[in-house]
Amino acid sequence: MKKNSLILLFIFFSIQIIFLSGCRKKNIDPSSTTMYLKGLSSYSCSADIKIKNDRDTYTYSTNQIYSKTLGTRIELGKDRVYIYLEDKIYVTDLQNKLKYLMDKDVDGIYKLSIIEEYINLLYSNENIKYNSKNIDGQEYQTIELEIPGNNRNMSRAIFYVNIKSKSPYKLFIYDSKEKERVEILYNDFKPNIEINKALFEVK
Repeated sequence: MKKNSLILLFIFFSIQIIFLSGCRKKNIDPSSTTMYLKGLSSYSCSADIKIKNDRDTYTYSTNQIYSKTLGTRIELGKDRVYIYLEDKIYVTDLQNKLKYLMDKDVDGIYKLSIIEEYINLLYSNENIKYNSKNIDGQEYQTIELEIPGNNRNMSRAIFYVNIKSKSPYKLFIYDSKEKERVEILYNDFKPNIEINKALFEVK
């Protein structure tokens, strides 16, 4: 009888240990995701951008190619190509066959959609919040920060990164009244790809 009681007690505690181990969340180091993205030498992806105001929603489909040494190329459909190099943006207007130069600070939304630009904000931001969220069975790390500057339509942002693949998923931008103003959906993310240097020629 005593032996049977000990066996039952052992089984009970074994089940409890297995149950608790399965329910316990893994401790995730927030820096592992950001350091991975920061360390990329290159990447390509598509980024669908929704810009929302009180009346309408505007949607833009873009393709991004990033190189740590060459800069970032954003293709805005068949209309324009933006090449971000240091503090300048080299714009090619494909429809009107024009080329012109812009200051990098003039652009807000497209610049912030560049993963490298968002990660760089972490190093100059004091109010950063890390969290995790399950969406449709996938675990995501969220990186929330305040956007510097005086633009009331771009006050705060939350970046979602797939914890398993470390691929960017979504970026949400909120105004000073906590209204969602921009939603960016990333797809087809390919890290550390070979880059065609001709795509970054600005002459």
